[in-house]
Amino acid sequence: MSVVGFDIGNLNCYIAIAKQGGIEVITNDDSLHGTPACVAFGSRNRSMGVAARQAVNSNFKNSIINFK
Repeated sequence: MSVVGFDIGNLNCYIAIAKQGGIEVITNDDSLHGTPACVAFGSRNRSMGVAARQAVNSNFKNSIINFK
């Protein structure tokens, strides 16, 4: 049987799996355990997670952060 856990927080989201001997928190494409809960919309694209969090300062009006 597989067990997967999701933690959707205001700032970050985490995914973990239960394995023999403990729990493993999965890393994202940026090798981080937590993925920012953030979405940014550009004129022709959409970014999520780390890329969206980095774009917040330059694209604040079109970014959604700290949601749950």
